[in-house]
Amino acid sequence: MMEAKNKEILIVDNDEEIRAMYAEVFRKSGFHVYTAIDGLEGFSLAHKYHPDIILSGTVMPRMDGFRMMEALKECKETCDIPVVVNSHLGHSSDRERAQACGARDFFVHEFASPGDIVERINAIVDGDATYDVEVDLYARDAEKLAKKLGIQSGLLQCKNGEKMIARITIRDAAKRTGTIEFVCE
Repeated sequence: MMEAKNKEILIVDNDEEIRAMYAEVFRKSGFHVYTAIDGLEGFSLAHKYHPDIILSGTVMPRMDGFRMMEALKECKETCDIPVVVNSHLGHSSDRERAQACGARDFFVHEFASPGDIVERINAIVDGDATYDVEVDLYARDAEKLAKKLGIQSGLLQCKNGEKMIARITIRDAAKRTGTIEFVCE
């Protein structure tokens, strides 16, 4: 009987504490973990191991995360490896550049729990098209968001004790199409 292959993740970040923390979280979640200190080492390890997914920081010495993603996409052996960006700063220009480089997801380290990151990465690796992200919005912000999305704001009012969840369904990751639905749970 053949044993099921563990999911493999490559964590690329020059911050040793961040690397170690995510390595531990993903090991406990059943992943086989590789780590790299910068984009150059990450690029090399991606070729050597061809992991299921890469979690990468942005600002690193020798080769940053963006240049690594560009190099991975240019190489037929690694162009299909999904990359999720872990930003420490969260600049909108970083998000835009990550999208332009083909990142499958983008999060700001301080605003996403390790459990949320594992869930989001599992959704990508497992091919699930839908995953939930808790939305922490004040009522006024929820009203603005509802207006931008063309949703009646009354639909976004959660009862006390309920959490607002953005349920994201990816239809075509390459074309970045899908839907977002807000629910209270």
